[in-house]
Amino acid sequence: MTLDTTADVIEKCVRPVSRILNGIGACTGLVMVLLVTVHVFSRALFKKPLIGTVELEELMIVILVFLGMAYTQVRRNHISVDFFTMRLSEGMQNVLSVFTSFLTMVLLFALSWQTLVLSKIYLSDGEATFQLQVPLFWVLWIIALGFFLFGLILLTDLLRQLAQARRDNRFGQGMVALCLAFFLAILPFFFGWLNYEPEMRLAQYFGVIGLLIFLFSGMLIGPALGFLGYFGMASLFGTEAGLGLFQTVPYSMTASYGLCVIPFFILMGELCFHAGLSEKLYAAAYKWVGHFRGGLSMATVLACGAFSAVSGSSLATAATLGAVSLPEMKKYN
Repeated sequence: MTLDTTADVIEKCVRPVSRILNGIGACTGLVMVLLVTVHVFSRALFKKPLIGTVELEELMIVILVFLGMAYTQVRRNHISVDFFTMRLSEGMQNVLSVFTSFLTMVLLFALSWQTLVLSKIYLSDGEATFQLQVPLFWVLWIIALGFFLFGLILLTDLLRQLAQARRDNRFGQGMVALCLAFFLAILPFFFGWLNYEPEMRLAQYFGVIGLLIFLFSGMLIGPALGFLGYFGMASLFGTEAGLGLFQTVPYSMTASYGLCVIPFFILMGELCFHAGLSEKLYAAAYKWVGHFRGGLSMATVLACGAFSAVSGSSLATAATLGAVSLPEMKKYN
């Protein structure tokens, strides 16, 4: 079985599952909107807020994020920096993609594994939310599933990139990139075996340099930051501390009530876009400042400032204006 064939088989299994889970996550987002609406009306009209709304919203934002993670990669909508790699030849871009895909895949599988380890602990200890006493182990299962499917999508990408490297007579370079990524993944374990602990300042310098290298190589921004966090923690305090981050960070950083505003404003931005409001807004803005150099970008910045003053949230502004402005700016560009 060739590399391309293997990738096709894996993708045929993963793609439908990721699409279904993404639909479930989208439905969860709508439930979040309805729950908050009922909560606000109940508090305003009857002076009785719904008990446990914050906890349910935090659980649902986790479901929304991690069930949609794999399908986002299928659609190639995860964010990376490509202004450097796009200047390279297609063959060299493919070799760099082998490096970044393998490193990201290993990171995602490690996150899935450690999340399952934490879910086992939560299940045995009976960990639950404070007010509603909702068990938390099944939420960690969803997180682990999201990471695992995301990793499988990266595996299909890696197999296709290796197959393309073979067709380009760059298979040796691709294997070197693969070995280098594997070496970086296990390097903190060597530090532990050798009892070597780098100085904090030296680790900071290497962290900044590593971040720039990962970003300029086209690695996805989220995995790049995640791997550097693991690498730094494991190098300074041991691999157990680094793997401990994989257990706690995905849930604790995602299950935040403050993040729940982001899907709401994205939904509002999509409604404005499909209703044609953004088209009229930018048609008017183009008539006012379009004759200036960069006039449309100026109008977008002013609109962001005005909206952020109203909403009080920079995250909400980025989510809303991003959904509304990008299609129109591309059209007028």
